[in-house]
Amino acid sequence: MAKYEEIFAALKSGILDGNYNRSQPIPSERALMRKFASSRTAVRHAVDELVRAGLVSRHHGRLTEVLYGGRGRRIGLIPCVAESEFFQPLALRVSQLCTAAGHSLLFAATGPRTVLDRHTDGYAADVLAVARDFVSQKVAGVLFQPVSFLPDAETVNENVLALFRAAKIPVVLVDYDTVLPPRRSGCDVVGIDNLGAALEICAHLVRAGARRIHFFRRPQCSNVVLNRLRGVRLGAALADLPWDSRSELACELDDDAAIARHLAKRPRPDAVVCGFDAMAVRVLRAARRLKLRVPEDLQVVGFDDGSAARFTDPPLTTIHQPSEAIAEEAFRRLLARIENPALPPAEIFLNAPLVVRESTRPVAAAGGNAARTNMEEKNKK
Repeated sequence: MAKYEEIFAALKSGILDGNYNRSQPIPSERALMRKFASSRTAVRHAVDELVRAGLVSRHHGRLTEVLYGGRGRRIGLIPCVAESEFFQPLALRVSQLCTAAGHSLLFAATGPRTVLDRHTDGYAADVLAVARDFVSQKVAGVLFQPVSFLPDAETVNENVLALFRAAKIPVVLVDYDTVLPPRRSGCDVVGIDNLGAALEICAHLVRAGARRIHFFRRPQCSNVVLNRLRGVRLGAALADLPWDSRSELACELDDDAAIARHLAKRPRPDAVVCGFDAMAVRVLRAARRLKLRVPEDLQVVGFDDGSAARFTDPPLTTIHQPSEAIAEEAFRRLLARIENPALPPAEIFLNAPLVVRESTRPVAAAGGNAARTNMEEKNKK
């Protein structure tokens, strides 16, 4: 066993046994170095592992704060689409964190099973039933990816949150808020800056020569996709590109005919940003049938960087969604919220880099810098 693992195991045991808590923090780095006859590097590595496990929170200039207050808590997890490539790794990481911290995870798969599933009958009732069940089981806190794919999704989400508020059960929202900005639900939200990511996509496409950028999405899509649409609209405006109702397509994921009609109309788009990767895969297929070359005739960008993005023809430019990092931050925030319900609500955005692949054109350094400067100057104004 490496030295840092020995230190981690001892500190974890002390936290789980209640020897370290909010009023009795773990010792300082120097004290731990003396206690374990160890280097500063090993101590810091051990504390990093405690942070990753959701047991402590490190604050610069202050002692490390213990987030965990006892064994055996129940943590609830409610997904929007349980089998999505975003949610599966997130759920696995939350499960690992619960196990490491001595908690049990209650997982409820509600709603559509995949993004292709249109069977949402009873979805709202199922989510509300799960919320009531979590209340009856006295869960300590809930991680909730809000409901989508329903015309009354906002009302359903508010009803779910109302149940948890009445029971004084803390909730951390995963991926997106239940309402669109500038409104806020009052809950902690952990995800990525979808509007900012969409702006980055637009800047990349403008540098790559795009002049007619369109956005494709599903009807009744989530707030996360609507924020992506807002970002693309804003990016087009900042670059003085045309935008109107014909610049958007809202269709079901498997409606290949609607996608093909949109790509064939005049003037046709020379770049399409999709609300998520699965839609971008359909756009690439339609472009191939229409004999449009990608990226020469049409540039295509997705969102989420799922496994399919690397194996499309050509490979897909997309925004990388850090599912595991979101799980870790959401879990830490939930434990902090359980220990201190009076914490002000936070909106935590994690880094989501643009992964450039062959579905968009290469960007010339000089032109790219000029285009970026142009957009930045407009943004300042």
